[in-house]
Amino acid sequence: MKLLGRQDERAHLMELIREGPRLIGISGRAGVGKSALLASLADAPPEGADVWKVDLHEAGESGLCEGIVRRLGVAVLAPSGADYRPVERVVRVIGGTPVVLALDHVPERTLDTPETDELLDSCPNLRVVVATSTRVLDATENIALQPLHVPPPGASFEEALACPSVALFIDRATSAYARFRVEEKTIDAVAEICRLVGGLPLAIELAAARIRMLSPERLAVELSDATAALDLLSPGSHTQRMGLRQAIAATFGTLRDHERLLLGRLSCFSGPFPFEAAVAVGGQPYGDVADGLEKLTDLRLIDPDEPASGEAVYSMLPIMRRFIAESGIDADAAAVRRTYLEGVLRDADLAVSRATRTSAVIHAHTLRRDLVDEGLRRFASDAGGSAAWLTACAAQLVGSAESVIVGELLERLIETREVDALPRADRARVWLWSSNALAFSPDGAAMAELIRERWGRGADLIDVTSEPLLALQSRSIAVTNGVTTGDLSTAVLAAREGARLALSNAFPTWAARFEVLDAAAVHATGDVTAAVRLALAALRHAERVGDLEAIVGATIVLRTVPLGGVPGNAALPSLTDLLALARSQEDVVRESFLLGALTRIELSEGRAREAAHWCAERLAAGAARGWSYLLTISLVHATLIAATLGDLPFAARILGALSADRERVLRAMAPATTAQLERTSAMADSRLGAAHVAALRAGGALLTLSDASAEVVRWLRRHAAHVDHPVDTATGEASLTPREREVLSVLAEGWTNQQIAAHLHISVKTTMHHSVAIYRKLAVRGRAEATAYAHRHGMVRSDSPPA
Repeated sequence: MKLLGRQDERAHLMELIREGPRLIGISGRAGVGKSALLASLADAPPEGADVWKVDLHEAGESGLCEGIVRRLGVAVLAPSGADYRPVERVVRVIGGTPVVLALDHVPERTLDTPETDELLDSCPNLRVVVATSTRVLDATENIALQPLHVPPPGASFEEALACPSVALFIDRATSAYARFRVEEKTIDAVAEICRLVGGLPLAIELAAARIRMLSPERLAVELSDATAALDLLSPGSHTQRMGLRQAIAATFGTLRDHERLLLGRLSCFSGPFPFEAAVAVGGQPYGDVADGLEKLTDLRLIDPDEPASGEAVYSMLPIMRRFIAESGIDADAAAVRRTYLEGVLRDADLAVSRATRTSAVIHAHTLRRDLVDEGLRRFASDAGGSAAWLTACAAQLVGSAESVIVGELLERLIETREVDALPRADRARVWLWSSNALAFSPDGAAMAELIRERWGRGADLIDVTSEPLLALQSRSIAVTNGVTTGDLSTAVLAAREGARLALSNAFPTWAARFEVLDAAAVHATGDVTAAVRLALAALRHAERVGDLEAIVGATIVLRTVPLGGVPGNAALPSLTDLLALARSQEDVVRESFLLGALTRIELSEGRAREAAHWCAERLAAGAARGWSYLLTISLVHATLIAATLGDLPFAARILGALSADRERVLRAMAPATTAQLERTSAMADSRLGAAHVAALRAGGALLTLSDASAEVVRWLRRHAAHVDHPVDTATGEASLTPREREVLSVLAEGWTNQQIAAHLHISVKTTMHHSVAIYRKLAVRGRAEATAYAHRHGMVRSDSPPA
């Protein structure tokens, strides 16, 4: 949505970031728009900097850097008793990178600490923007957000329209109800609504969301009479209007008992939750939950998130969760949630072990915040008893920010020696997944020997005959470990052993995945003909069993062989389509490999500026995770891009930055890439002179990996061609399918999900999927805004709802 009424504050914030202090505060009372201002910063970053947005609303008693580590997943694991402080972990990842840390809901006590000073002193190009409830910085370093200006009583029609609070109300009301119009006779009521809620943007949006149900005059009367037992949202002074509390209470008061119960149950989720989770904990029939969610969304009590694989996903504002928690609507919500999480994780763990991707796997990934929170709770009460939960989480959350927390808990389990008392299978999983967590850490490449040792301890505990699925999973972990740390020989052996195990035990999906891994390993050795043969066979098998992971892997291999290496009649999926899918599912590991493949393809076809675009994306994403091995691979690609574009001095400087890891990295790359790098080095010596190149390399060798990555990202972005991001390009009315247009037309007439499902002879769940697709394509946040869109574009039918 547009950021209305805050243009001056936005401009001031950008000015401070460019020229002002390193630590900048955004202060103001609840609902004043601090989060919206931070979101606008992330949507349109300052030139030359990346914005890392971190919400610390449930960071608990942890310090600032510990909260950042947990939310971003940038931790450096500390094996064998080593002690990394949270601030050191953040510093190691950021280094000299131009980053703006946009921190929302920051507890005030976490700022005025030596840790904050150390973070800023150690990262010279870092700016930190914090949103807090009260001013904690000097006036020159703080943007104090005030409520939006409201019209005084008796203001003229023109004067009222000029007020930002009224403009915000009109914009949000029109989005919710296309027929809403502000006229001379209604402007006084709109102005009074804005005054009653004290000009608070969130309260104005809550009020505007109800305009379909109430006229402005009636809404003003309700707000003036609203009372609530809770004082948590009041401004703290009797002389100030308690606008946000009244707006929430008035909206809450419109709900029926079953809708209040549903809202209370949903408040137990600490992060995003899928539609199926709402059904599971809601305690109501499927259709009633679907309609209840639509109403709660339209009233702004919950927010729709980006859908994962077509599934509807929702979240709740922290302030709403606080309101519900203190009202005691449903004390049993936490227990219901826990039972549901246990079922989801159990089903998802079984699916992953069988190499299948079910809805439970998608739901587990969406619920990752809640799964990890439950893991922390279980670990605190019984460390050994939490092992099965933690290893199941590790299998679901590979590469996510939350996986870092799981890895640290497994590390602590090993350090306390409680792992020794676990049942054999649980012991094996702890060793296996702890090795994988180490492999994904920034120091993973340097710990290759420890990673192999841990994996071996786990693998030795597995009875292949009685536990074939666990044995297959262990080989998959070995391949990932080897690829991530540059230990290609381990990856090759594990892939081939895994393929034999899968075939002998009749697990076709596992066989397809290992065939892909084998093809990738052969490709890396330079045997293109064999790699193509293996990858084509793997692709056929993957398509037959419908395994997306194997399809992606085989496609990458086949798309990155030299031109003419793949038969012309081979039908291959588009890498950009697969990238869009990986992003929609928040699969950062698959996304990284696809970005690398796109970089190599553009380079091989002579499009260096397009390659620079994809390489910059991969390098920036890897830097935020601290994935050292993948960073060095991207630096190799950047060297080739720089040489292709004629910037040999910069290519030589990157070669210097690669010097420490060069041999290890090249062992894991295709011989053709190694040959290209050698030619680049020789070309630089020839054209620039060996002495000059040696000086450039020496300068690059002084850079840390994070500093080198930051410098290269800036260079790549300056030289990159614009490339459309792989998202659904069809937006608006024309993008809707005939069925979606049919659903929208009756949805806009006020039909419930159950009525639509009965009329179209589809299930309520299918109706929800169509609704989610409609909202995404039309860029609206829920049923009310979709209805407004349909009325504006003449897409409403005249049928009456079925009886």
